[in-house]
Amino acid sequence: MERLQNNFVFILGGSSGIGRAILEHFGSKLESSTIVFTWRRKSALEKIDFGFVRGGNEVIPVELDLGKEFEVMAELDKWIGSCKRVIFVACAFELGYDQSGVSGLNAARISKYFNTNVSNFVEVFNAINRARGSKDFTVFNLGSSFGYEGPSYAAANWSLQCVGKASRGIFLRAAQQEKGDFRILTLMPGLVKTEMLQEAKDLGMSSHSEEESSPSEIAIRSFQLLFEDTIDEPYSVFTK
Repeated sequence: MERLQNNFVFILGGSSGIGRAILEHFGSKLESSTIVFTWRRKSALEKIDFGFVRGGNEVIPVELDLGKEFEVMAELDKWIGSCKRVIFVACAFELGYDQSGVSGLNAARISKYFNTNVSNFVEVFNAINRARGSKDFTVFNLGSSFGYEGPSYAAANWSLQCVGKASRGIFLRAAQQEKGDFRILTLMPGLVKTEMLQEAKDLGMSSHSEEESSPSEIAIRSFQLLFEDTIDEPYSVFTK
């Protein structure tokens, strides 16, 4: 299948949770493609067994923490190379929950979250958009579930995650209005069985929905949208 060949995929936050599931699924299904994924926690990176990588594919882990985004950008021209399609998969880094104070949030924590999950996202998006030239470009943006409630510090941290992801969506729509030669696919997966979700439950959070998906189910759905379905619209939103 031609669409599976010669792709460049950049996964923001690919060492755990949904991002890792997407990394493993894409790495086992694509052909003659390059997949770059970013990580922050070395402990998460060390848990990945790269036996899933299909022959002919290259999988490259890169550290992306505060101040390291420019090191990543310098390599983009080489990584994109002669690929036919460029895909930016925007997951998120999980910072855990802070139980200090009433809300668990302070200016330093909010700043760190937005630097990690929003500012880095914008910098990487802009760099990929420049480096890809006229190549076919799709941004695959993972949304978040808003239907959660619980103790104030837990709810505040969860809300920060949701607001961060929502702000990325707003940025993408504005960027598309300025330069509309790329597609945006947004997937709203609902509740997904990740470490962050389990930690939220342990802190007393609860949801209005009892339905939960596994990261692997979301990875399969993501692959279907990007490589199996034919989507011509410049902006589309999907649920699981």
